[in-house]
Amino acid sequence: MKEIPFYKYFKHKYGQELLVDVIHTDDMMNSIRRTPVYITNFYSIILFISGDDDLSVNEHSMKVHRGVAVCSRPGEVWKWNQHTQLQGLHLLFEEEFLFSFFNDPLFLNKFPYLQADRSSSFLQPDEELFNRILHLY
Repeated sequence: MKEIPFYKYFKHKYGQELLVDVIHTDDMMNSIRRTPVYITNFYSIILFISGDDDLSVNEHSMKVHRGVAVCSRPGEVWKWNQHTQLQGLHLLFEEEFLFSFFNDPLFLNKFPYLQADRSSSFLQPDEELFNRILHLY
């Protein structure tokens, strides 16, 4: 059995330590085409802005399109269509990022969409909320 690639958060991508980043999914496509199934060591929230394709996180799949947000925790398995046309903005961070300004080790538990026992990794905010989140990204 082939081992699933493990992607780590690169804190020094821009030189100085950075605990949070937002990238366009276009920047991920070479890796996705090479290894469409992977695991990460960071939290992810991807806000999809165009495309229509199946996506899976921990074997829970959904047809993803504009307006869908997908959330994951470290250690979860992502599975993309190798030739996906999905485009989005990807917020990625480590737990350390939140601890840098919130002195509460249980802070992440306040977000049901990032809890280990959540029912789904997929969220469908209404259009107004989607646009507000997109503006913040």
